Amino acid sequence: MILVPRPPLAPASLLTLPRYAYAVRARGGDASGGWVLAEGVARDREEGVAWLRAEALRLAVRLDPGSQSRWGRPPLVHEVPEGGPDAPTALRAFAEDWERLDTVRDLLAYGFPVALRFPDVRGAWYELAADPLPPDSTSGLRPIESPHCTAVTEVPALIADLARACTPLPGAAPVRRMLCALTVHASPEHVGAVRVLDRGAGAVWASFTDQLPPWRVRFMPPCSSSCKLYRDHPGRCRPPCREVVSCD
Repeated sequence: MILVPRPPLAPASLLTLPRYAYAVRARGGDASGGWVLAEGVARDREEGVAWLRAEALRLAVRLDPGSQSRWGRPPLVHEVPEGGPDAPTALRAFAEDWERLDTVRDLLAYGFPVALRFPDVRGAWYELAADPLPPDSTSGLRPIESPHCTAVTEVPALIADLARACTPLPGAAPVRRMLCALTVHASPEHVGAVRVLDRGAGAVWASFTDQLPPWRVRFMPPCSSSCKLYRDHPGRCRPPCREVVSCD
């Protein structure tokens, strides 16, 4: 992956730059062709960089979930030969390299397109790209949604009992399978709603990881009337839906 570095933008120069929107996309392919994996429109450079970083993490987790994950075991996954191309590692490195992210941010601010190619084993590749749109196309654009985390876990009977007991407020029965309700995140801790309460009162939430079953059950009120996650949650807000844990 090659990026052409540019000097950081001074605040004065930002005032003179056009305000671009960006068409963002993730693609994957091999020698036979390429396919769009995700795409959207970012209203500004900050939203564009955030989308590219979130997609890099999402792809890395799906390609290489880790040796201790519940589903990522042979023959579904296999070790990459040392010294060969390794897209998941490169995607994670990009998402965690704030200097490279700043370079992408500056290139987008100047109106340059950005394309990042991540080679993988057996000729496969993955690509993240952002292309500037005309400055007058930014009005009326809705924000793109960050990719949702796809982690899921079974809810043990003990956790279900704790979810019933931790608050007297009425609500739905505890779920048996719990999805992470957050957008894609770098932290290993997932958070899902075990039990959704009535009348928008919030939910009973539990943490889990790819290796550990649910723990730390607690009741938390909703973030806001427009976001049914909990207060001070990491990542972006998510719009309300009928069941918090089944948003997709």
